[in-house]
Amino acid sequence: FSPIPLGALGALVILAVLIYIFRNFLLSNKIVAFYGSGMILSILPFTIGMMSDRLLLWAGIGAAGLLGELFTVHVAATGKLQRASARTLLFSNTVFSAMFFIPALLATFLLENHSRVLEKTVSSGNTVFLNTANDVYFMYAAAIRCEKGGTWPKHCYFLFNGEDSATVTRIGERTLRITASKGWSTGAILQMRLLQKFPLKEGDVVDLQLMTATIEKVTSNNRPLVVNFTFKKDLAEFAWMKWTKKGPQVCELPSLGGEIRLFATLF
Repeated sequence: FSPIPLGALGALVILAVLIYIFRNFLLSNKIVAFYGSGMILSILPFTIGMMSDRLLLWAGIGAAGLLGELFTVHVAATGKLQRASARTLLFSNTVFSAMFFIPALLATFLLENHSRVLEKTVSSGNTVFLNTANDVYFMYAAAIRCEKGGTWPKHCYFLFNGEDSATVTRIGERTLRITASKGWSTGAILQMRLLQKFPLKEGDVVDLQLMTATIEKVTSNNRPLVVNFTFKKDLAEFAWMKWTKKGPQVCELPSLGGEIRLFATLF
């Protein structure tokens, strides 16, 4: 049930080819059958959601067993070849681990930094973000605030989310219009998280406690392009923030008829 059917189909084709090439090896003994079947079966529970590297760890354990059996029993019959195979595997695993681990580690540091900045900058009153990079930041920031005994805003609205630039125009005393050139939720990660098309269409109204969002224009797959946000309280009663290339920052709204440009938030 992958959100990308073509990728799922391609994976099945590659898997079928590998099984055919290594069919004799896969049926050679019970150890190989154990690792091989466990490797495949461990993936199945995760296919109903979004696959990620940490979930593939379980399949990797089975793959490690298969590689060990393949090289030490079926390829390297002598001790010398076994040692050479072991060194090759050790070197390749070290290189690939560094390639994937270091970027993931840097991303974790960035995530933590943004979350802590959010925790310090978001006020305890009702807050509105004109755009956001990732909603995960807010969950961590709220957890940090609560751990310190503080309170998170009762109402914290995020108006625009996507890897695209957008324009905010103040068209009324309490109304903002946001226009995105490509629409809401652009970018590969956001698209993968959407298991179905947006159910929104032109003219739809989303009514929240302190705000109403009216869909003015949508893309061909019903992603909003232009949305009007009308607030039920004076805009001065909210704390306003936006996400920049340096992270979250407090901002001021444009005057009536004015506009501000929101830059793409890539992470």
